[in-house]
Amino acid sequence: MHLLAGRLDEQLPKQIPFTILSGDKGFLELESQFKKTQRPAHILNPHHLEGDMMCALLNSISDTMQDANDKTEDALTELDEDANLKEAIRRSMTEM
Repeated sequence: MHLLAGRLDEQLPKQIPFTILSGDKGFLELESQFKKTQRPAHILNPHHLEGDMMCALLNSISDTMQDANDKTEDALTELDEDANLKEAIRRSMTEM
């Protein structure tokens, strides 16, 4: 599992956080490695949390990521609009 997480950390964009749901303390070392690579990571031990609290934490992480994805999509849309505008200006200049 650690090897797979390391590979995913290398390949996926850093703004994608990892959430690990496990009582295995070996994942705490993985969390410190993610901090070194600036990857947001959450290690949740299901044995130390009530069911309602676990659901609330997972939903909170999910909501945070959805907000980040929405902002990224908005930024990409703006870039596309800027590129389209620049292309239209370039075409009109070449037609003159």
